[in-house]
Amino acid sequence: MALQAGRMLRVVRYARRHPELFVDGIEDAEAIDHAERAAVLDLALRMNMSEEHVRGQVFLAERALVHLPGLWERAVTGFASLYLVGRAVHALGLVAAPADATAEERAAERAAFAAIDAATAEWAGSCSPASFNRRLKRLTDRLCPVPAEAQHARAMRDRRVYVEDTGGGMAWFHALIPTLTRGPRSGGRRVPRSTCRRTPVRAAPATSSAPTCPARGCAGSAPTPR
Repeated sequence: MALQAGRMLRVVRYARRHPELFVDGIEDAEAIDHAERAAVLDLALRMNMSEEHVRGQVFLAERALVHLPGLWERAVTGFASLYLVGRAVHALGLVAAPADATAEERAAERAAFAAIDAATAEWAGSCSPASFNRRLKRLTDRLCPVPAEAQHARAMRDRRVYVEDTGGGMAWFHALIPTLTRGPRSGGRRVPRSTCRRTPVRAAPATSSAPTCPARGCAGSAPTPR
């Protein structure tokens, strides 16, 4: 997968350098943008992928190639999965300096990127994905220049919900919400069945506007045909 992503990146970079081969009659930055879009569309059609997937793979490969050369080398040689590369690239965004950063902040960013690259390149060959993620989170928390309160405020602005249709008249409901701060929490661990209590669910009372089944006495049901 890493080799495939690297080859897609080569195609996109070639389109950026030679936009005249992909578009005609357009110049400057607009030509580069259209050439990149044309290259992504061509890759998506040839490889039977969506354009979003191609762009995601190209983004991962480019970020890793520039900022995580050690981990990317292990991925290209088959000793690290592209999933681990994606988690490391995500960690880069958590420790990145702001756009108006000072020289000291830029130096701290480069040091943090180098630390993540060295650590993840080592963990990729000896840790399971779960252990890799735990270690990466601890390292990122230590390197992150943003206080925890500011991180939470930024994450609160990104809270959202979305519905994923699964067919059969059913759907998954996903929500990104603040973590509970009161009451019992499992902390990500499985709760033993012996500690759970069964809560009975009672049907809502019938209303005059809903038809009632005479045979079963349930609201909203049609009479059972004989």
